Amino acid sequence: MVHRRTFKAELKTKVVLELIAGKKSLSEASREYEIKDTVLSRWKQEFLERAGEIFEQPKDLQDKENWIMVLPLQESTTDYCRNILSML
Repeated sequence: MVHRRTFKAELKTKVVLELIAGKKSLSEASREYEIKDTVLSRWKQEFLERAGEIFEQPKDLQDKENWIMVLPLQESTTDYCRNILSML
């Protein structure tokens, strides 16, 4: 039975941002992190496809009061991205 490795979201985000920023090529990142380049390509593709979701307003939030309750979640996401970018 083959054991599949799992990777934390923080590592995936860090690697993908390094690829997007041009800090590392796909082959460099693959060697450094010991992850197949096809896996890294899939992570990058998924990241780019879903990037717009962070700016979308949830459809079930129609009034201002509910929207304000979501703002701290968005702020923590923004802080998370800033922290990841500062590691690059």
